[in-house]
Amino acid sequence: MGSKGGLLFASAEGLIGDEQFPAEYNYGTGSTGAISAIPDWYAKGQPKAASQRVAFTTYKWYGKDDPLLESGLLGSVQLRCAIRRTPDV
Repeated sequence: MGSKGGLLFASAEGLIGDEQFPAEYNYGTGSTGAISAIPDWYAKGQPKAASQRVAFTTYKWYGKDDPLLESGLLGSVQLRCAIRRTPDV
């Protein structure tokens, strides 16, 4: 998930993960999965209150049982920690 210009962009994995938590808003079903009403905090340009869900979207793109997308990585991944050092001046 990232942000650009104050807008929040969520990955499919983030939206599917959020579906594991209780719903915060009412959405239509099927091809009409649009949110039924824009929340007050959104309309007023305020931040979303903290909750278990990370993302907010005006359309329900994924359900809790949808499969996660493939990462596209060709092999195993190793996470390595590094220390950034600056030269003494």
